[in-house]
Amino acid sequence: IYNGVDEALIESEAGWGLFDLVQDTVTIPPIYKSLRRVGANRLAMEKEESFGVVNNLNQPIIDPKYEDIQDAGLGFLSFKSNGSFGLMDSLGVHIVKPRFEKVLKGEYNWVKVMQADRWGLLNMEDEEIVGTVMLSIGQLGPEFAIVQRGTTWGVLGTKGNEIVPFRFKEIEVVNDSVFMVQDKKFHKWYGLDGSIRKAESFETLGDFENNVAAAQKGKYW
Repeated sequence: IYNGVDEALIESEAGWGLFDLVQDTVTIPPIYKSLRRVGANRLAMEKEESFGVVNNLNQPIIDPKYEDIQDAGLGFLSFKSNGSFGLMDSLGVHIVKPRFEKVLKGEYNWVKVMQADRWGLLNMEDEEIVGTVMLSIGQLGPEFAIVQRGTTWGVLGTKGNEIVPFRFKEIEVVNDSVFMVQDKKFHKWYGLDGSIRKAESFETLGDFENNVAAAQKGKYW
């Protein structure tokens, strides 16, 4: 199976392995029950009903002792133990204890977790910021998370504090400390402290680039 990065997964009666198309050689012999890439130099392998991680040359990184291992993004891995997923780094050091249906590494210090089709947020210290009650998670910043609860969006801080209330259909990040929302005809700007910086009535407001946007008020731009 060619994966588009100068290598191919190969299968024999004994199992799955890896073939280097550039060097024209087998780098991982076909001995595993399953094999899939979970990073630039990492592959999750299944051996005797347990998953571990090897590098491109079949050198062990994480011993096969998990029910499953998946790519969690940004260089991290999610692992399954006792029926639930947790988070570990690329060397197998546990960060989030296994207790979720799905775990993904978010930007900055955020960890996205799912339970019963609802999302929640943790930090990298395995502390809960918001429980698994959110419908969706949007953009994440160093000190904020844009999240959807029900049909509306809001903004939470790193302690789970509400920065922008959950009553808007859309929230745009102007920069890392200012958010723009549309409330009826008014466009409002919220700061990280939750204060309303400015409120103007515009018929049309374009996208912000470098903190500047085109705006229509009445018949003029």
